[in-house]
Amino acid sequence: MLEQLFKQDNWLAVLLATAAYFVFGAIWYGALGKQWMAAANLTREKIATGPKLLYLYTFIIEGIVVMAMSAILHSLGITSIGDAIQFGLVVGLILGTMTTWI
Repeated sequence: MLEQLFKQDNWLAVLLATAAYFVFGAIWYGALGKQWMAAANLTREKIATGPKLLYLYTFIIEGIVVMAMSAILHSLGITSIGDAIQFGLVVGLILGTMTTWI
């Protein structure tokens, strides 16, 4: 499976998925910004003066997640969008929710 991580068939799709992941995250934190900042003990000033490289790091990490998910989907033989969405929902709901609750 490790060889599948970097042996992508469609790097444009990986780049677009990474960009969509980044934009969705920005929208998510934009919508929940006040609650998130309060929970993280942050202010707009602290965020504005924070290191801008964090955005690049976030984009790179999201790209790694997209490549890993692509490798997993390929290894499982999931090729249709519908099956990929179902897989994403199961992984997100089970792994994401359960690890967050821990």
